[in-house]
Amino acid sequence: MQESTKSDKFAIIRSGNKQYKVKKGDIISVNRILVKNQPLKKGETIEFDALFISDKGKIKIGRPLISGKKIKAKVITNYKNKKVAVVKFKPKKRYLRQRGYRADKTKIEITTI
Repeated sequence: MQESTKSDKFAIIRSGNKQYKVKKGDIISVNRILVKNQPLKKGETIEFDALFISDKGKIKIGRPLISGKKIKAKVITNYKNKKVAVVKFKPKKRYLRQRGYRADKTKIEITTI
């Protein structure tokens, strides 16, 4: 029998209206993070509140947050996602509207849990 991977420490964090499962060293893309209406610069750090932490089989669940636990991350870059085409079309009415949308994203690396 193989040993289970319960020794892996991971956490659930919230950024915007989304939740992410992260481990130390993970690189994830989240919606653009703004502080005082300015995007974070490359190399800056940010803290997220922990909703859930699993460490060697021990589980801590927040209601809604775990008090005193912060997950730290470092900003790698800010970028724009791929373009999504939005098309409105009504047949036989000569109606066609085309627009594009590119979401602003921030790529972060989890440094500590």
